[in-house]
Amino acid sequence: MNAGEYFLGMRIFLFWKPVLWLLIIALLSLMPGNELPQIPLFAGADKLVHAVLYAGLAVLLIRPLLQLKFVYPYWFAVAISLAIGGVIEIVQGSLATGRSGSWFDFWANLGGALLGILFFRVAVAGKKWEPLF
Repeated sequence: MNAGEYFLGMRIFLFWKPVLWLLIIALLSLMPGNELPQIPLFAGADKLVHAVLYAGLAVLLIRPLLQLKFVYPYWFAVAISLAIGGVIEIVQGSLATGRSGSWFDFWANLGGALLGILFFRVAVAGKKWEPLF
């Protein structure tokens, strides 16, 4: 293994937390609709779930992007979250049984990602617990 391959592997390893979170999102999003827990909290509660999941994804993407010195890491985290959310909505609409893609879910994903970067800036960036993210 040469030095370039080693450093590529190390850079990829920085993303283990967002990749794990993405697997959880994909599992929940592509699970057949009748297998999802039916907990009627309030109308539109599923949009809150979308927002929280994608806020988490954006938060977990920011630190590795900062470590790799990406230009505009916060916006790049939102763009990645939005692209993944869009692809999952398309897959839900075409492949997942008992599920359908939704523009409202897509917008909830965007709102969550934006709230995620706000949360990171206010509650995580520069704090002693930032390395946990």
